[in-house]
Amino acid sequence: MSGNEGTGTATGHFSGVPVECPQETFPAVASKDRDAELRRMSERELLATMLPKVCEATGCDDWFPVKRTMERRDCRILFLASKSGLRKSIALKMFRGGAVSRNLAMNLHRRSAKLHAESTAECTVPEPVACFHEENAWAMHYVNAPIAGSLLMRGCFSPSTRRKVIRQAGTWLRWFHGSFGETRMGFEAAHYLESLEKSGEKLGLAHHRGHDRFLGECVSEAKRIAADLNGRMMRHSTAHGDFTPFNLFVDRESAVGFDFRANQRLPIHHDMSRFLIYLDVYRLTPAPEGELSRCGCRMSDFEGFMEAYGGDRSAVEDGTWLRLHFLELTRRLVSVSLPKPGIGNRLARLPESAALRRCARAMLKGMD
Repeated sequence: MSGNEGTGTATGHFSGVPVECPQETFPAVASKDRDAELRRMSERELLATMLPKVCEATGCDDWFPVKRTMERRDCRILFLASKSGLRKSIALKMFRGGAVSRNLAMNLHRRSAKLHAESTAECTVPEPVACFHEENAWAMHYVNAPIAGSLLMRGCFSPSTRRKVIRQAGTWLRWFHGSFGETRMGFEAAHYLESLEKSGEKLGLAHHRGHDRFLGECVSEAKRIAADLNGRMMRHSTAHGDFTPFNLFVDRESAVGFDFRANQRLPIHHDMSRFLIYLDVYRLTPAPEGELSRCGCRMSDFEGFMEAYGGDRSAVEDGTWLRLHFLELTRRLVSVSLPKPGIGNRLARLPESAALRRCARAMLKGMD
C-alpha cells in the first residue's frame, strides 16, 4: 500500500493532500440498521454500492475486484485493482460497528495520513486513499508483502529470520510511539480493570471460575497487581492497541503496521507485551521456565525487541515489567477462553491457551 496517490476527504472526494479530521467532526450515530443491511448485502450488491464511490473519490473509473470479499468479525474487505494498471491496487475496508465505532474509518484515515507523512525507509503504514464516512469505510493501498506472523511460523527453524522480524517489529513500534510522543503519566488501574471486567462478563467469569480455578487465580492476581501499580509513573504513548505479529507486514527491510485502532495514551509496555506474548505460542519447543519467570517470554526475543525499541531495562530489574506483562497475558488468557463458534476455531486456540497457561504459572512463581 505504498505509492504516491493522494488521500481523500471525509466525503470520499479526491483531494491529493492528507486531511486533518478531528474525531469530533462527526457525532457518533447509532448504525444498527445500516450494519444489518451491510451484513445482508451480497458481494455483488456491495460492489454495486461502493465501486461508483471509489471511482469518484480516486478519479479512476476502471476498478474491479481481484479477490473474493474477506469477511471478518467487524468488517468486510474488498480488494480492487485498476484494469489499466495505472493505479496501485487498493483494499477497501467497511466496518460493521455500532455507535461506538461509527467514526472508526474516519479516525483511522486521519491517523494513517499523519503516520504515512512521517514514514521512514524502515517504518510506514498503508497509504490512505479515500474515506467514506457515511459507509464507515476507508480505502488504502494494498500491501503485497508477507505478514510477520507468517514469517515467524514458517521460519521457526531459522533463528536469523526470527531475530530480524523481531528487530523490525521493535523498530516499527518505536517509530509509531515516537510519532505521537511520549509522556510520563501515572498508571490507571481502572482502565485495565474495566477491560478485564468486560471480557470477564462475556465469559461469565464468576461462574467459569468454578470450572477453571487457575484462570480465576490469574484474574485475582492481575487485579491485585493493577491496584498495586495504580498511580505509578511510567512512560505512556498513544497505543497501537493490537500490536501483534499478525498486524505487521514485512516488506523486505521495511515494516508496515496496520489495524492501529486504539486512540488513548497507555503505558508503552502495553503494545510491547501484546507482541511478545504471541512469539512463543507456535514454537515447537517451549521456552525455558527460568526465562519465563524473569521476563514472561524467551529471553532472546525480549532482548532483541528491547534493543530495537530502546526500552528501559530497569523495569525488568525492579519487577515492574513482569507485573505489567502478566496483566496483558491474563487479559489474553481470558480472551482465548471465550467461546468461539465452530470446532475448528476452538481447536486452533488450544495450543495458544496451553502456552499462555504455562507462561502464567512460571510468572506467578517469578513474582512470589
